[in-house]
Amino acid sequence: MIFEKTKCYIGAGDAYPNQYKYTLGKGDYVVRMRVTHEKREALERLKDMPLLLHQKLPSGIALDVHWQRLSAILPAGPAKCSPTQLVSGASVPFFIAPLTDDKIPKGCSAGSFLFGTLTLAKNELAKRASGVPMKYVFGEMPSKANAEGKKPKSGPAAADAKKDAGLVQAMRDLKISWIPKSGDDEVYNELRQEHADHVALHVARLRQLEVAKDWEQAVQVARVILGLIKKEPLLEYIGTKSPARDPAVKNSMEEERLQLVDTCVTAGCILADHLVHAEERSQEALAELDLFYNTLLSFFEPIEPKAIKLSYHHSLAHGHAGRALKYAFKMAEHDDSHENHTKCLELFTRLGWLHCASLYRSWLLVKYPLDFTLF
Repeated sequence: MIFEKTKCYIGAGDAYPNQYKYTLGKGDYVVRMRVTHEKREALERLKDMPLLLHQKLPSGIALDVHWQRLSAILPAGPAKCSPTQLVSGASVPFFIAPLTDDKIPKGCSAGSFLFGTLTLAKNELAKRASGVPMKYVFGEMPSKANAEGKKPKSGPAAADAKKDAGLVQAMRDLKISWIPKSGDDEVYNELRQEHADHVALHVARLRQLEVAKDWEQAVQVARVILGLIKKEPLLEYIGTKSPARDPAVKNSMEEERLQLVDTCVTAGCILADHLVHAEERSQEALAELDLFYNTLLSFFEPIEPKAIKLSYHHSLAHGHAGRALKYAFKMAEHDDSHENHTKCLELFTRLGWLHCASLYRSWLLVKYPLDFTLF
């Protein structure tokens, strides 16, 4: 029996799987199998039995063929086989090189295997007539070697200074990683005196305030982060189409982009949640929320996964229930969870669409049952 991750029943089969076909989209599923036997000890052994899953590849995989075994194993061996014509009844040995990392399908691990047909002809009609069954078994995946080249050695003094700087930076990063987990401000205040311009420090503080729901301090910290990140060079970098870029510059820009987006979303959601539950909505707070939202829209569309959370809360803070319902539906598409569907149900009731709320409530009972369907 096949279920969705929400325990919703999809279909079932029996000992003849070719008679039952179900089309499954991308997502997580649960497979349950019922086996009966007269001896309980025999069934206990089946609890840890792995499930063998057959999955069709979207396209065929081209294999590298060599005339010699060493050339197939060594990366710097002779060239691959060239097209060859053979007379009827002739035979010739050839060797297949291991698949490269870019050709290995995602999800493959030790014990996985590919099975299909090996074709050597170029003509389509000849491929259908001359296919040979083949099975390719994956062993233990090799660990990727460090691609960085050897760096020139420096003097003892320079090496010691580099170690000291690395130690200070590692200690700083370790303390920053503990700020969201701690409940006091001592670590943050200590680091702020020495690293006031370090953006990651203030981002960690913002995540700590997200748990505490302190919207006033969250807005202040967000202002500091937005002041440290220069948006104009970042927008210029994103808008420039240049295939060849310095990896260091690229990583730095992407990190700043993620920090800015995280700041706007976190601080904006904290502030919007305060405005929704406040008795009176301050115009200054709404203007601050609009600033976070407009800054986010400079980098993402409102319905993109990284921005849709703030789009939803921004709509609720302004009392735009229809717009909030639109974003709630998009959130349910990106994350098919009961929480997101409950938001849609609440907005149906808030808008007075009781017929939609009744239908949606009944549909949720089917989509999210309390337990799996019995055999």
